[in-house]
Amino acid sequence: MLQKCEGIVIRTTDYGETNKIITLYTREWGKIGVMARGAKKPNSRLSSITQLFTHGYFLVQRGTGLGSLQQGELITSLRGIGEDIFLTAYASYIVELTDKCTDDRKPNPFHFELLFQTLNYLNEGYDPDILM
Repeated sequence: MLQKCEGIVIRTTDYGETNKIITLYTREWGKIGVMARGAKKPNSRLSSITQLFTHGYFLVQRGTGLGSLQQGELITSLRGIGEDIFLTAYASYIVELTDKCTDDRKPNPFHFELLFQTLNYLNEGYDPDILM
């Protein structure tokens, strides 16, 4: 069954020549892992939505283990973070901390909103040391 969720990409792992395993932190389901088939191909429709720090709506086919990403709709790319090496380091620390401190499939909408607002403030140019 296909289900739609709002989430942020907090980790990507290459799998094979054309696939990616991405970890999403979602508002509805918490932290989940999904397989994005063909996302490493340059002309794939999933290549942009599976970039790190991407906020969007994801259509996921959930199962008992790893889900399958069918499509995604970009809400915010947080592109400013990816263009600055120091902001990328701060944001990487924040999402890694989120990844290590949260359990799989335990929804926490407050924590999702905190992560999104922190990344959004980083993207807008607020002082990263204060946000940390």
